[in-house]
Amino acid sequence: MRYPIVKFLLPFSLLLSSCEEPFIPENLQQEPQMVVEGFIEAGDNANPAFLVITKTLPFLSSISTETLNNNYVSGAKVTLTEGDRKISLTEVCFKDLPANLKVQAAKILGFNIENNSFIPNVCFYADLAQAMPGQAGKKYQIEILAEGKKITASTTIPLPVPLDSLKFIPNPGANQDSFLLLTSKLADPKTQRNFYRYQVRMGDGPFITPGGGSLFDDRLFNGQNFSLNLPRPGADGESFNFTTFGLYPVGKETTIRWVTMDQSLFDFWNTLEFSINNQGPFSTYTRVKTNVSGALGVWGGLYVKNYTLIVKK
Repeated sequence: MRYPIVKFLLPFSLLLSSCEEPFIPENLQQEPQMVVEGFIEAGDNANPAFLVITKTLPFLSSISTETLNNNYVSGAKVTLTEGDRKISLTEVCFKDLPANLKVQAAKILGFNIENNSFIPNVCFYADLAQAMPGQAGKKYQIEILAEGKKITASTTIPLPVPLDSLKFIPNPGANQDSFLLLTSKLADPKTQRNFYRYQVRMGDGPFITPGGGSLFDDRLFNGQNFSLNLPRPGADGESFNFTTFGLYPVGKETTIRWVTMDQSLFDFWNTLEFSINNQGPFSTYTRVKTNVSGALGVWGGLYVKNYTLIVKK
């Protein structure tokens, strides 16, 4: 019974190989560019302003522990400005932190200390004294002086747009005594463009971003009130189950991290998410958008609202 399938696949694979053309990137020794990833938050449990500066790696290169540790830019002068106020961000290296602060820093930087055997020695810049906490409606600018280069960027923390009426409802086709669907309502303001993102945390675990569809704007529903489902993303290593995909286990505590952002941060995350999910031999190249002048990356402002509830009818 296998032979007809093999007879079909073999010429198809030959066709693909005959259409292949070798691609050799130009300028393999191009000078590395700096990459900035920084955020300033307002709202629930807002993190202090922080950013990480790294460098691009050659297209064809081997990555080792030493390579990663040497890829962080140290010794930069980073200035954060809002209106007439101006402060300097303090450089901190992960290896120099005491154990209790390493846990907090790992959460901010997106590392999981318990599950990762290797965490690079990240050197980052932060407003440790929280002298300039993020506020909705404010514009924040950064200036970075590093290795003879000047890097600038600006972002605005938007006004919050809260969720309303979060509740768990039965989902057809699933075991309704064990798994439920989360739905909510959103009243989108008509007077402004709005950009949204959500993440999910189960219990005291890490926040998980849905693999696709975590971001959306109000282009199709500006100024409208509508219902919004918030599927649960699968955790790393979780096996896929079609009947419970996107549903929440009854009795568990869950936290929804609801984020509003400006368009530049939305464009960065949107193009990055599309690029990650659109890979393979037939995919198209996607350039991730940046709002940083003098480097690559993003400087983003966001307003965070957390909703914690127990999964029950």
